[in-house]
Amino acid sequence: MTNSGSTGLFTWPPTNFSVDLTSRIQNSAGVTIAEPRVLGNGQVAGFSEFRNDFGLAGRRAMADAIMKMQEAMLKVRFDGQPPMLAPDESLPETSTSAKLEELKNLFEEELISQDEYDAARKVIIDNL
Repeated sequence: MTNSGSTGLFTWPPTNFSVDLTSRIQNSAGVTIAEPRVLGNGQVAGFSEFRNDFGLAGRRAMADAIMKMQEAMLKVRFDGQPPMLAPDESLPETSTSAKLEELKNLFEEELISQDEYDAARKVIIDNL
């Protein structure tokens, strides 16, 4: 689900955008075992920020939702236990440096603002 709006009466495209994303995880029998839900938000400061890219707020919201969903899915537990893995598998580990590099790329591609970058970077660093 998406929602959008603007801070000004005559501003289009939207300066505020949200994405409500739910993933349904089912077992091999088709039984739903988890439904993580996240809300991604994207904002632009005004016309000067998105004048060449009318979808900027929407892309920022989707990037935020995808990052949050990835974290939510990694936290899903099945019957109170960690996810079942084949003997030769392990949970993917995303290093702090890889997370910071991904975040930097989002910022450099102007998919997130300086404030969003700073807040996300703080969360990653605080989780060390």
